[in-house]
Amino acid sequence: MNKDNEITAPRYEHDCTVCQFLGHKDNFDVYICPPIPVREIYQDPDIVELECVSPLEHSLIARYGNSGPDYMSADLLTVLHGGRDSILGRCFDRFFDVFGITLEKKVE
Repeated sequence: MNKDNEITAPRYEHDCTVCQFLGHKDNFDVYICPPIPVREIYQDPDIVELECVSPLEHSLIARYGNSGPDYMSADLLTVLHGGRDSILGRCFDRFFDVFGITLEKKVE
């Protein structure tokens, strides 16, 4: 693992308390963030939701500065469909590194 990809402290401030810091990729701080339940958004405990959330609904966040809007984000499914050559696509590689996921081409 090269120095840029080691899990160390974030370089930039990030104020979301549910995001999980994954490390660095291409000078970005990379985070994964689960979706916020609708009942929490509307602060209504009577809203009934399914508790099963797909990991693909999580957001991948690439932070590049300390100012609030200094980041890019998308859900993981969008990142996968957007291509691995985009900034978020390259940051997605960090997600794979941290969780030990490998994508292998099927050989026929």
